[in-house]
Amino acid sequence: MARPDSGNPLRTGIFGIALVACLVLVSFGYTQLPFYPQGKPYEAYFTDAGGISPGNDVNVSGIRVGKVTGVELAGDAAKVTFTVNRDVRVGDQSLVAIKTDTVLGEKSLAVTPKGSGKSTVIPLPHHDSLHVEYRAAGSRPERQRT
Repeated sequence: MARPDSGNPLRTGIFGIALVACLVLVSFGYTQLPFYPQGKPYEAYFTDAGGISPGNDVNVSGIRVGKVTGVELAGDAAKVTFTVNRDVRVGDQSLVAIKTDTVLGEKSLAVTPKGSGKSTVIPLPHHDSLHVEYRAAGSRPERQRT
């Protein structure tokens, strides 16, 4: 005769597997998992995207908010695809610039959110290649817009 408090082993097993899966997701940080959406995708078009590559940072006001996901040719322009955290609003008048971060030439995208629309494509006139030339240690860099 079975005890009245014994449970169904199949139901207990499924519950245990689900519980372990939830614990694994939480312990590894579910936002870092490849199947979890990492951010909202955007496209920007540049006349010159030299030095930018997938994996470079995307910054808003100097704070990292995303990553560059791809660089490819689109006619006579370079199309740069990138993601931005979903809590950062990027409007339809936003500006994007390629910025040099280090003396060794590490590049990043600098996004300046503007406008009220919800565009995911930033057209060519809203771009600026910002090159920073570094001089001797301790001196301020000169910024040139091209």
